Amino acid sequence: MPPINAGSSQLPRPGAAPVAIGAVAALYNATSLAYVSANCLHQVPPRAVYLPLPPPTFTHTPQLGPLPYLGHHFFDAAGTPVFDLSAKKSILFAEKKASIKAPLGANKGPAKTSAVDWLFLTDKGGTYTSIGLSQVYRVVTAGGVGPTCLGAGVETLKYAAEYWFYK
Repeated sequence: MPPINAGSSQLPRPGAAPVAIGAVAALYNATSLAYVSANCLHQVPPRAVYLPLPPPTFTHTPQLGPLPYLGHHFFDAAGTPVFDLSAKKSILFAEKKASIKAPLGANKGPAKTSAVDWLFLTDKGGTYTSIGLSQVYRVVTAGGVGPTCLGAGVETLKYAAEYWFYK
């Protein structure tokens, strides 16, 4: 199921290079769009990054109707990425296994900096118990990379991506 993410990254701004301290994202189920046209699906993140966050019920597409709300993504207090797909009664506590820079032509987002990396994450295990999911890919990213830090504080940056989940 390829959900579309619409959310923001939070970055501290004290020093030279920004370091991500978390993300908050709403996830929408775009499986129906993927069945119709993968090309259309891949055009959503570069457009969604410029839109206000829709309500957590659904977003409407003219051709296909609503894209149902699937759940949300965030980082817990220990910094673990969490994907809570409440609509599917699934949750993934993840850890990063691999990453690759977004393609050079990826949409840079409203901050006009760059697109966040594409990621492969798997079940963290240990004291965490994932339900119904074992891995996720983040691809077709738009925006989310912070500018060079100019002072102290936290900056919020918009990004959008496709997340592909697997059992």
